[in-house]
Amino acid sequence: MMFQSLHACVRFNPPLHLVQVLIELLPESTSLVDCMNQTPLHIAAGARVDLSIIQLLVNASPFSCSIRDVDGMTPLHLACDSTCDIFTGDEDCTRDPLTYDVVSTLIKAYPTAVTLEDKEGTSALEHAILSDAPIDVVKLLQAITGQHNQMKAQHNTMKAKQEMKIRSFAKSRRVS
Repeated sequence: MMFQSLHACVRFNPPLHLVQVLIELLPESTSLVDCMNQTPLHIAAGARVDLSIIQLLVNASPFSCSIRDVDGMTPLHLACDSTCDIFTGDEDCTRDPLTYDVVSTLIKAYPTAVTLEDKEGTSALEHAILSDAPIDVVKLLQAITGQHNQMKAQHNTMKAKQEMKIRSFAKSRRVS
């Protein structure tokens, strides 16, 4: 099938124009999943291909950033995990170092991925730390995690206040 061509192609960090041609031939291939529930973006992120290919895939299918594979990993998780094996036999392959720009691109498309945990309970930040990611990448992931936690706390506070108002209003209606 054609979509398998895109999955297999991005694994090897091909020239950008080759990926563009494959996407032009079958645009929906960017969002199709394989037997591991991975999109071409998952493969590209895990293989740590060039930023230009990551950007192309994100632009073609931003929704792919939110898809979790059979292990509960998003493309961001795979990018941050230097030990991930995308295909059988990848155990000994070398990957380019994780870059701030790749992580930033994936986060911009789906910031929630930073706080999600895979099936082993590991977040993208934890994968990055365990993989000795560059400090700027770790700090970016920490900052986004902190912002998310702060927003979550504010939401919970607002929700609690609303619930108190509702209870207070209901109580005042019973007294009258």
